[in-house]
Amino acid sequence: MSLTKPTNWIAGFVFGVLLISGSAYAQNPFGDNAAASESTTSQRQDSNATSASQNSRQEIVIDPGLDRSKRLVLEAVAGSNPQSAIELAQAVSTILGIDQSAAAKIYFESLAALSLNDEQMLALSETMGSDFFLRVHGADALGEKSQAWAMKAMEAVERESTRPERLAPIISKLSSEKAYERTKAFRRLEQTGAPAVAAMLEVFANDERREEFIPIRIALREFGMASIGPLLAASRSDRAQVKYEALTALAREKHPDAFAAAMGAFLNPRTNEVIRDAIGVGFQETYGEILDRDQALEMLQKNFVDYSIGKRPAFEFARINDVTPYYTVWNWESSGNRLTSSRVAVDTRSRLLALDRARDLFEIHPENQEYRSIYLVSYLDAQKRIVGPTALLPWEEFALVFPTVDVFQLDSIIARAIKDDKIAAAAGGCDLLLQAPDAVEALKNQTVDSGLVRAFQSGDHHLQFCALRAIDRIDPQSAYFGSSYAIATAAYLAGYGERPLCLVGHSRIEIAQNVAVALASSGVDGRAVTSSHDLFREATQDVNVSMVMISDTLFGPDCLELAQQLRMDWRTKRVPIAILVSSVGNARMQRAANRDAKMLVMPLTEDANSIQLQTERMMKLIEPWPLSNELAQRYAEFSVNWLKKILSTPAAYAFYEPLNYESQLIGLLFNPLHTANAIEMMGHLGTSTAQARLLDFASQSAAPIGWRQSAAESFRRAVNSRGIQLKIDDIKRQYSRYNSSGNEPTEVQRLLGSILDTLEHHSLAAENQK
Repeated sequence: MSLTKPTNWIAGFVFGVLLISGSAYAQNPFGDNAAASESTTSQRQDSNATSASQNSRQEIVIDPGLDRSKRLVLEAVAGSNPQSAIELAQAVSTILGIDQSAAAKIYFESLAALSLNDEQMLALSETMGSDFFLRVHGADALGEKSQAWAMKAMEAVERESTRPERLAPIISKLSSEKAYERTKAFRRLEQTGAPAVAAMLEVFANDERREEFIPIRIALREFGMASIGPLLAASRSDRAQVKYEALTALAREKHPDAFAAAMGAFLNPRTNEVIRDAIGVGFQETYGEILDRDQALEMLQKNFVDYSIGKRPAFEFARINDVTPYYTVWNWESSGNRLTSSRVAVDTRSRLLALDRARDLFEIHPENQEYRSIYLVSYLDAQKRIVGPTALLPWEEFALVFPTVDVFQLDSIIARAIKDDKIAAAAGGCDLLLQAPDAVEALKNQTVDSGLVRAFQSGDHHLQFCALRAIDRIDPQSAYFGSSYAIATAAYLAGYGERPLCLVGHSRIEIAQNVAVALASSGVDGRAVTSSHDLFREATQDVNVSMVMISDTLFGPDCLELAQQLRMDWRTKRVPIAILVSSVGNARMQRAANRDAKMLVMPLTEDANSIQLQTERMMKLIEPWPLSNELAQRYAEFSVNWLKKILSTPAAYAFYEPLNYESQLIGLLFNPLHTANAIEMMGHLGTSTAQARLLDFASQSAAPIGWRQSAAESFRRAVNSRGIQLKIDDIKRQYSRYNSSGNEPTEVQRLLGSILDTLEHHSLAAENQK
């Protein structure tokens, strides 16, 4: 719908502005008859659900020595014999207020036993206020069930209060001629919060309900903070009326994100003139002035930078601020002309706001290549955080937003994202690259500075997986710059198999071991080392190392030089590092930490609780995604399967030179998750060492007979393809194993005999060929 200026529309708009800016009705748009509105909750059916049996509740014991005022309160509550949900909730709230948690627990257990449905929970919320559930959630003294009950209650209230069939008749009452009905409707919508705002904004997409626009517009501008999220989403609507209402409401809300969104639209040359003028009126009414263009652009740029690094998490968007770390975000769906919500982590919400500002800057100056780049990176950063590290960003959606971006530009954006430390954006770029037409052409132009090459060298295992997945899908059949990085990454990621590991470096082994043992309480395995050399070697060879603690007792090199070496290696560039100092106030170490976003300086301690807190601080540095055991094993499995493909088709993939990674591949034999695949790969390798390890494995009595038989068969294939590569001592050892197997089961003797048959058959065939 295009926004036009017909007479009746203008008349409605002017009337709405007059109502808001000048009249007494605007100051109190729902009249002065709030006191006349009847209580809705006291009359709701089933809201006073009662317990099945009063006798099932434990009697309250009142301590005669208790403070007299508290004793009187307890006696009054007990004497009232609370039975209904509301009565029990009031009893819990009252008794918690006098710090008598044991008595409060008795009434809470009766309340929890009622099994209230969604409608009854909503009635309880309307009477007690939503903060009652927060109090219950935070009251540990109420017992183990209190947190789960409170969360379930809040979810029930949200479900019931946001049902369209419940909100629609309430919204329609905003147009009532009766002031008390308008007041009553507004209060109920206000209690519902952001979902009510979303439902109200959707009305503006329906031209048949134009008579409701003005009262809804007035109500929207009375909501305050609860309206910001839906308004921001609606300001991006493709419906002109919805966009108008959202932006003019944002211009009248004193909130930095509201101001930024409205200012972005105000400066956007594509914004409809009517909307721009209305935003200007809103700014004048709210702030008394309109910023000049340069000041406004500077503000938008600062807003973008702050959110792009997660500096200003938008706590105002929290659904339940102090209960959950997730935030409710809103999005306008054009197909249904409606606002939908989803929950994202705080960092993701911050990046979504950064994307909004980046889009504003680009649309204000579409010719500015820097703005275009940050818009691209911001899009990839936000969208990849939403889908997660393993799901693919859809190429079709990206192409709709950025139709002119080709594979070469996409590769350069990956490199830009890594340079800016936007790992999620780079991972999203890899997702798109593997789906892009002519992606193989991008590989032909790879250089040391190309996106995929930098992705392999980034030090982030999620990004390395995404880059390897791109190579697997593109499936180049000839050498390309970066192929050595691809197979090195695959061999490295294939080594996953343990819990997260933290290396602890201290010159005294007993101290290092004490710290390492204390890490277990945080779900991290610790490994003690006593030298810088050993710590560097283990950190760069073991993919399971997710954190490093280096004490200032290490020398040759010292702790800071060692940290610098770890930062220069492609495997440990992003590993969190803690410098453990014997005394606080080391300025040199603190300066180093200030320059490294993934380095902390912490006091050296052997106290288990302190070490747990330190570990938690380090875990927060693992961004954008933690690496769970499940993800680690998934990356390892993918890498092993890719390596197996490379080895099983040597004619097509010889340029990867897999023999250079023989030791890592052989090591997979002893990882139960990959043993079967490793046995097959050893047969494809067929080297002297690979053949010897296959015989060792086949002869290992502790291994399952199935795997031993597979090893013997893989050895046979290796001999058939590459001949006998064993040393004489290896062959003699195998004959000795067979001769010593007299007491072994028949199937084991047959297995060992088949290995000798392979050796002798091949030797005979080779002799005959001579």
